[in-house]
Amino acid sequence: WEFERILEQELSPLYISVHALDPVVRERCLKSPRAGEVVARMEQLLAGGIELHTQVVALPGINDGDVLEETVFGLAEYYPGILSCSVVPVGLTGHRHGLPELRTYTRDEAREMVARVDRYGEALRRRLGDPFVHAADEFVVLADLPIPPASYYGDFSQTENGVGMVRRLFLRMEAAAPDPAPLAERGIRRVLVASGESFGPLLAGPLAELASRLPGIALEPVTVENRFFGRPTTVAGLLAGSDLLRELAPRVRPGDLVLVPDEAVSAEGTFLDDLTLNEFEAKLGVPVECTWDSLLQDDVPTPFEEAAGW
Repeated sequence: WEFERILEQELSPLYISVHALDPVVRERCLKSPRAGEVVARMEQLLAGGIELHTQVVALPGINDGDVLEETVFGLAEYYPGILSCSVVPVGLTGHRHGLPELRTYTRDEAREMVARVDRYGEALRRRLGDPFVHAADEFVVLADLPIPPASYYGDFSQTENGVGMVRRLFLRMEAAAPDPAPLAERGIRRVLVASGESFGPLLAGPLAELASRLPGIALEPVTVENRFFGRPTTVAGLLAGSDLLRELAPRVRPGDLVLVPDEAVSAEGTFLDDLTLNEFEAKLGVPVECTWDSLLQDDVPTPFEEAAGW
């Protein structure tokens, strides 16, 4: 009945996690006896006019390698009903007692994965006129490779799956014409930009360039270790309020503005450990925001966004 509701309400495009087209592999990935029905379910949605963006969460030795190739090219057979595919590394926490044995990708394995996905993309670009498949930012960072240019990401339709988030922010920072006056009027002299261990180190260069256009305002990146979930969790979106407090509280001083990752805060203003944004701000004693708007003040879209019709 839920699939019927999707069709009736024309909930399109839809983002779905595929992981593998091989029914046995997908059942292993999801620990569900019905997980192997994914092809029939996708075909049901496609027949009803629902467009799909798909995702593969890659698990080392399980659904990568030849299985991934079969999945990506199998999904591409449904193009343009299936519009895209992203390949994302499995996200693990430090709390795995009693759970199946899994591990993260090594740097060399991540490099091979990015190269593999790029090969698939080039082959599909020649066939479809569209690369169709992209490696997530987390794979690129894990591989210690440069963030690809905007042209790599097409229409940035896979941003919510972590594909192109970094480049899109960099584009926004480059295109912004920041004005220090509104910040100065609020008594802000320094902005601390908090992020996770994956993204934090990438911020130093872009923030330094942005600071050169904000005279009188210091910009400092703050990389935060995730102890709430434990290693190897390093993405900004899974930072708890307690992690951010631990790192920021000793640093803040009057005249600071703290920016926390917006993806770490729910629409209701709550972190994953149930600390609210208001409570967080009260504990720090300085203004806290989960948006870049005050810093960038960019009402005008970037040239790339304008060309894409955003």
